[in-house]
Amino acid sequence: MTEDEIILIAQQAHFNSKTWIDIYNDGITTGEVRGYLQAFAYLVAAKALAQPQRTWVGLTEDEIIGCTCECIDQGKFNMDCAIDFAKAIEAKLKELNT
Repeated sequence: MTEDEIILIAQQAHFNSKTWIDIYNDGITTGEVRGYLQAFAYLVAAKALAQPQRTWVGLTEDEIIGCTCECIDQGKFNMDCAIDFAKAIEAKLKELNT
């Protein structure tokens, strides 16, 4: 959700760019503020649920093998290799799913 979409939703929930000081000075009750916040939360949730769900793309065996580092190929495996391998898998999954 973009910042502009969030601002539009806040306006729909009747925040109308009010600051907490404005709300205090205007004598708006806690119940009214609670109503604004509930409306805002409902609209944000509705917007989020309306977004199409993406299909998760996993890695093929060849892609996983392509993420291995040289130390694995040499038959050694230590914590540095594990971290490098995990970061490579993470990067590949982000590339495929964003």
